[in-house]
Amino acid sequence: MGAVHVKLDTDGMTISNPGGFVEGVTLENLLVADPRSRNPLLADIIKRIGLAERTGRGIDRIFEGMLRYGRPLPDYSMSTSYTVSVWMAAAVADLDFLHMVITREEQLGAMPIDSLIILSRLRDERRLTTAELAKSVQKPETVVRAAVEKLVEASLIEAHGSKRGRSYTLSVKVYQKSGQKAEYVR
Repeated sequence: MGAVHVKLDTDGMTISNPGGFVEGVTLENLLVADPRSRNPLLADIIKRIGLAERTGRGIDRIFEGMLRYGRPLPDYSMSTSYTVSVWMAAAVADLDFLHMVITREEQLGAMPIDSLIILSRLRDERRLTTAELAKSVQKPETVVRAAVEKLVEASLIEAHGSKRGRSYTLSVKVYQKSGQKAEYVR
């Protein structure tokens, strides 16, 4: 029992809820844990403003909302066993990234959260392996590898190397459309 705090400033928005994560949920499995509401009032507020569905899937909706517009991942790292806290940066939308997502969705339908995470990480880090991407997606490497291969087939990312040493980058087509061809070369 305690107050939910919402802080909005020039850097972003922080929502803090008293009490730790529900049993079985950790920072390492936020995206894959079964949805369960610990605070019915907060869950109702989040549903009313459109950040969660009636099924209780709120965390992945927050991730999707931030990543779809090319913004940084929501940050839950300040959470403790006494408080769950999420910070969402007030970053300017990456319109080139948004255009890429919308174009792909017009062709193939809604983009899964896994794909958004993969594309966002590659935009920020340039080159990553399946193992590195699996940590962010919070799923086994085999599942991530399938998601990555779909993105390769859609010409959004490129594979470099083979087997265990295989890494991925955003495709030259993505860099060209955003006017950053030199970034691809680097």
